[in-house]
Amino acid sequence: MKESGILIVAVMFLLATACTGSALAKTTCTVTAVAGSNVTMDCGDKAGDFDAGMQVNVKAKKAKKAIEGC
Repeated sequence: MKESGILIVAVMFLLATACTGSALAKTTCTVTAVAGSNVTMDCGDKAGDFDAGMQVNVKAKKAKKAIEGC
């Protein structure tokens, strides 16, 4: 019984840390300059969350498709 309790606590800890990490990973930034293959972004007060050389994923906003009417 004691081993199953430890296992449950360990799983809960892993789930809690995984959820916190994914919440901190999302930040909205604005592109301020593009020069060749370098992109400069302004992330406001969230800029401290990033380190130089850190790998980030960027998704461009998709343009809305026009809907043709009758």
